[in-house]
Amino acid sequence: DYIGQYGTDDRQRYYVYLPNNVTANSPVVVMIPGGGWFSGQDVSILGFPYNWAAYNTNESMVKDLLNNGYVVVSLLYRLIDYGNDINEFPLTTNWWYDQVADIQNAINHIRANFYTCLYGYSVSAEKIHILGESAGGHLALLYAYSLPQNSTFLKSVVSMYAPTNMNQY
Repeated sequence: DYIGQYGTDDRQRYYVYLPNNVTANSPVVVMIPGGGWFSGQDVSILGFPYNWAAYNTNESMVKDLLNNGYVVVSLLYRLIDYGNDINEFPLTTNWWYDQVADIQNAINHIRANFYTCLYGYSVSAEKIHILGESAGGHLALLYAYSLPQNSTFLKSVVSMYAPTNMNQY
């Protein structure tokens, strides 16, 4: 329904899907896609399907969330460029901490602007849930752990099959 830009990079944007019964107090789910930190697509209306092998299924988490009154935000972030071989690896300009900063900046942008920028709709964005899968789940956890303990806007973090023991890599 809407596209938000929270930075100057083309990937520093998010897509907003509104439920039919959106209200000012509708909870917001920020979905963070995975992709090994170096690839990843936005989570479209058909994203995060329940049948992982069949992306053409009509059932997905996004549709279920929308049907249950949630505003869904599909968040993009800058990707790490590993290069073609080990010699190009140090040349990357983006790292995982830049990706966490992107999530922080996007959520700050959502909280500051949703009430006025969704033309005709006023969503307070003071009830935010984060759902990340794989590398996106890892980034969601890192973001949540970086918040002060008194942050009341973040209601939950769901990390789906995210790597958590990074010492093994």
